[in-house]
Amino acid sequence: MSNQVIFQLSVLSVLVAYLCVSVWLRHREAWRQRRAALARERQFRRQWQPTALDSLSISRQIQRLRQDYIAPVHSRPRHAGYRSRLIGAVRDAILRTPYFRNAKKGTLDSAEHEPHAASLENQTR
Repeated sequence: MSNQVIFQLSVLSVLVAYLCVSVWLRHREAWRQRRAALARERQFRRQWQPTALDSLSISRQIQRLRQDYIAPVHSRPRHAGYRSRLIGAVRDAILRTPYFRNAKKGTLDSAEHEPHAASLENQTR
């Protein structure tokens, strides 16, 4: 074999070795993190004390809700002017659309021409 082929094969083997080592190091780090996460989970499960669910308080709320399901909605106060601010915000958003911007310009243009058109009508009579 020629020296060039030997050199190319040696470079190829070095690159393959580098690739294998980098993949191994990456997997080793992932394995360490996974092992640490499992250890934290085991520690949490050892320290966790289960508590009983107080279903009595929940059942009372559910019973009240079944009797009058609209009361919780009405019990929340709305801020003063909530609806008017909401309607105003929707109106402003709609007026910012290109259709209404162009329509607004069109009405301004026609309003400028209307007095002139009215004066022409008066002159023809």
